[in-house]
Amino acid sequence: MSQQKALKLVRASAGSGKTFALTAHYLVLLFSGMGKYREILAVTFTNKATAEMKERILGSLEELARYGFEKSKFSTIIKENYPNLVDQEVRVRASEIYAGILHDYSRFSISTIDGFVQQLIRSFAFELNIDSGYKLEMNQEKVKDELVMALNLQLEKDPELLDWVTGLAIDRISNGDDWDYNRALKELAKEIFKERYFPFQEAMQAMGTEQTKEFNALRNQIKKGIKTFNEEIIEYTSRIAKIVHASEIESKNLDRKTQNPLLNLEKIINGDFARVETLRKLLNNFDQWPNSTLKDTSQVERLYDEINPLLAVLIGYYDEGIEIYNTYLAIDKNSSYLRLMQKMADLLKDYRSEKRALLISDAQQLLKGITGSDADNPSFIWEKTGNKFKHFLFDEFQDTSTFQWMNFLPLLKNAIADGSHVAHSAHLVVGDVKQSIYRWRNGDWRILHSYLKRDLLEANVSEENLVYNRRSAENIIRFNNYLYSKLPLILQQNLNDVFYESAPGYLHDSWETENSSMIVKAYEGSHQEVTDKTLTGGKIEVKFFPKKPKANPVDEQDEEEDHSEAAGYTIEKLADLLKQGVSMRDIGILVRSNREAEEIIDCIFQKVNQDLLTEAAGKSFQVISGEALKIMNNPAIALLLSTFRLLTVRESENGIFKAECARLWAQIHKPDNILIGIESDHWMNMASGPISSMEDILPSELCSDFNSFWHLPLGELTEKLIKIYKLGQSDSNNLIP
Repeated sequence: MSQQKALKLVRASAGSGKTFALTAHYLVLLFSGMGKYREILAVTFTNKATAEMKERILGSLEELARYGFEKSKFSTIIKENYPNLVDQEVRVRASEIYAGILHDYSRFSISTIDGFVQQLIRSFAFELNIDSGYKLEMNQEKVKDELVMALNLQLEKDPELLDWVTGLAIDRISNGDDWDYNRALKELAKEIFKERYFPFQEAMQAMGTEQTKEFNALRNQIKKGIKTFNEEIIEYTSRIAKIVHASEIESKNLDRKTQNPLLNLEKIINGDFARVETLRKLLNNFDQWPNSTLKDTSQVERLYDEINPLLAVLIGYYDEGIEIYNTYLAIDKNSSYLRLMQKMADLLKDYRSEKRALLISDAQQLLKGITGSDADNPSFIWEKTGNKFKHFLFDEFQDTSTFQWMNFLPLLKNAIADGSHVAHSAHLVVGDVKQSIYRWRNGDWRILHSYLKRDLLEANVSEENLVYNRRSAENIIRFNNYLYSKLPLILQQNLNDVFYESAPGYLHDSWETENSSMIVKAYEGSHQEVTDKTLTGGKIEVKFFPKKPKANPVDEQDEEEDHSEAAGYTIEKLADLLKQGVSMRDIGILVRSNREAEEIIDCIFQKVNQDLLTEAAGKSFQVISGEALKIMNNPAIALLLSTFRLLTVRESENGIFKAECARLWAQIHKPDNILIGIESDHWMNMASGPISSMEDILPSELCSDFNSFWHLPLGELTEKLIKIYKLGQSDSNNLIP
């Protein structure tokens, strides 16, 4: 058998058998030697994928151990790679591998990237100068809130910081935003967790205690540069405008008449510097000056002779300074944000120390510092962790971030350099560029698309496309193929047009080189083929609904859209499909927002109550959604939470919680009509009446013993409320999940 390249790159679209390919590659490596599982690291992005992969591998080994080649889906692959193995030998070896993994499960290394990185960081806690007993903080929202709070406390004792925050508030007001800077600060706090912020943070740390001084010096330099450029452009333009005005030339004598660039000089003087570009075609080109119908051009010629040298000076100064001027404007616009971001980064450092905590976003940055100058020799990492991985398998590689790739790259390079030459690839990378969805985790699709082959050298990488879709029906596959063949080019062209129209000319060349075809490249190889087992048929319908005008166009607060028409149309189509005999489990409804999903679900339940969809389905109707699966949306849980809130507010303010408890109690025990037994007078008296007077609409024991609940421990109180409300019964609406 011919020798394979060290790493196989598999591009796997949805439904193409990615999990099968990963499991097959892992099994091939396992059968190459005893205890091989200790040398394999399989990396995924989610805990669910990790559990699924472990289960798939162990299940496949168990199947091979019991039935040999007879029933295993991986028989063909095992035979191709190990043609000398007979059925009985495969059973024995699979059984030995299976037992070895179970008895040495901690060395069965299939984990998320974050899990592997945390393992390394704990091994190197001393070298990284962090507390070995640190806790991992996953809740970034909580950290952001605490950073904003800490920054506000700093304002009382730091006048310069107060000045920066004041500047931020003024900028927001000037831009038409609200003055509440706390929202902006929270958005800024989000930026310091991203990888792109780390180079800036390192530069700030290099300044040490001079940060404030350097920022103030930068701000003064920026404002001075902007002022100088403004004054010079206005000065040169004013000279030209003065000459044009003195000439008393009529617009009809000029090319394009009232649209002639010379008549826009006042706009340049008033700050619209982009219009300097319109003067460029007049420079050293007299043909662009007079109107083509003008017989006597002597007046225009005199004006040209007088103004053209000044135009040369103006445009020359503009060309020389516009790039740095735009840079100054960008820095000036964001300087307050940058200063406050750095302050929050300093506060985050204090937060880590005080809480003895690390953020999940810190992990890759810390790991980057482990190897130091010896990045290409990770042997000491294996010595420290007690593992030595010779084979790496990466799943969902399109979501790998730059830092993650830079941290794994030395390990891969070393493994490729030290790897034995075998008949199968030692390493596997699986991904699909067009499924790159984790941008919030700093994922960079370009690593899978091109950087991997560049960094590991093409001679070490073989490629394979899994072109068969084994999940979808035929029409779905053909529809997707059509979209992916047309849309990337359309999107790329639109993006290019917008850029070339709006971006300065000096940026065009770099865009052409780096980005002018990036979308098209990202969607290369998207075509999928059907198999002999592909289901025929399938249905796709795309319908666009015009956006309805707001009921009150003047009210800018009215930002919610009406999706009722789309929801109604969706329900009609759903009923048609059910009447045609389509199974409910084969129907999926995709929407863009949670609000749209809620509207469609509400509409579905309304139709169910009217027996319209139940009649179409011919049986009971069930809806599964992300919202429905949230534990807080379970009526029993919501009832308990509302009761807890009722206990924590003053009696004068608890009317809304009484009403909520009454509604949920009725919903659980009278799901057909929650209003039965709750008269209008009851609703009106909830705001002022004591809870002891609500025995008609709430459990009597709750009303009579309510004042004693304050003294109960939370656990005991919860159990008591479950008993009082008769929760946990067999009724599906009445279950505690």
